[in-house]
Amino acid sequence: SFPTRRSSDLIAATDAGFGKDICLSATGIDHTTAISDREILFYMKDGKAWKNTLHRACTGLRFEQAFTDQVSGNEICSNRQVIRVAHREVPCSLGDFTPYSPPVERAN
Repeated sequence: SFPTRRSSDLIAATDAGFGKDICLSATGIDHTTAISDREILFYMKDGKAWKNTLHRACTGLRFEQAFTDQVSGNEICSNRQVIRVAHREVPCSLGDFTPYSPPVERAN
């Protein structure tokens, strides 16, 4: 275990100078959306959004739009946790979290 600095919804190990793992507070998550079988958007209650890119494609994730995750210590951490696609029980490992901003639509 290593020391990290906390904010309301994010614990970033990079801020403390230790690797690149990022942990989100489970209670700070408003909702999630699977945008593909390999990418999940985590929308936070504070208005921020994070994209997690799984280590490999997780069959059925986008179709089901639901997964389960065992949370310990109220944190969901990059590169440390396994999710399971609802109705399929397919195990998939979370990858890196990156800040996410929706694409800006251009006016014609």
